[in-house]
Amino acid sequence: MYEQLPKGGVLTKMKLAWRLFRARKGHDVVLVTGDTCGMIFSLLQRILPGKRIPTVMVDCLWYREASWWKRELKHWQMRFCLEAVDRCVVLAERERRAYAEEFGIDPAKLVFVPHHTTLHPHRYSFTRSDGDYIFAGGNGDRDYETFVAAMRGVSFPCVIACTDDARFSRIELPPHVRRVSASHEEFRQWIAGCAFLVLPMQGGLLHSGGQQTFLNAMMLGKPVVVTDVAGGSSYIEHGVTGLLVEPGQVRELQEAIASLVDNPAERRAMGKRAEQAAQVYTVANCYDRICAVADEVIVRS
Repeated sequence: MYEQLPKGGVLTKMKLAWRLFRARKGHDVVLVTGDTCGMIFSLLQRILPGKRIPTVMVDCLWYREASWWKRELKHWQMRFCLEAVDRCVVLAERERRAYAEEFGIDPAKLVFVPHHTTLHPHRYSFTRSDGDYIFAGGNGDRDYETFVAAMRGVSFPCVIACTDDARFSRIELPPHVRRVSASHEEFRQWIAGCAFLVLPMQGGLLHSGGQQTFLNAMMLGKPVVVTDVAGGSSYIEHGVTGLLVEPGQVRELQEAIASLVDNPAERRAMGKRAEQAAQVYTVANCYDRICAVADEVIVRS
């Protein structure tokens, strides 16, 4: 059983969670998202009478709370609600241990299913080329301060697509780095036309992000530099299909970027290897693996 989550606030998600709860009977398994809607559904299964239907939670993108009391409250909430969930699908292998340790969840409940590309030809058109600029983009959990600091030592044009002004409040861009706003289609064209992509992720987070961005780049034959060694290694073979750098390390990031700028032949070869490796990260493969998780849950119930 699956129902598309509509956009909206907490009230909208509460209504959908209640609809899912009422409609769960007669189904072998329910797939819910790891956000407010999925948590409310799981809570209802936990506290209200009736048969509990096997449940798989997907898109589990969870954060650590900053204040101690919010953190304790979230720990209790997660443990209580997830008692009614059979499997939680995560997007990086490292998240299994990170979530288990943070929230006190049984690691066996957490399963890694690789994310997928989103280069849907029926929705987006783009022209591939070996461009003359580095591209970085996205809003969520990006560390552009470290990235721009690294770019000060690399004299190669760079484009950053980001609409979050707060991430640039303390950053003065050098002349060869420019920031743009981009639609979904424009974002993909920036990727398709770049020399290579850099994904500067923040450190110290529970989850790993940016998979959609760097997988799309890999599928388009672009080398990628990702500042998330533990999470990125679930998809990228360091030195073969991309480069992995620890977050917040300006010098190491600068050296990784410079190595691709200074070696165009190796850059193109790495891009070809990345494209080949990315062929398995399709929507169909991701869906099939989630269905396999659901089938396993049904058998065990």
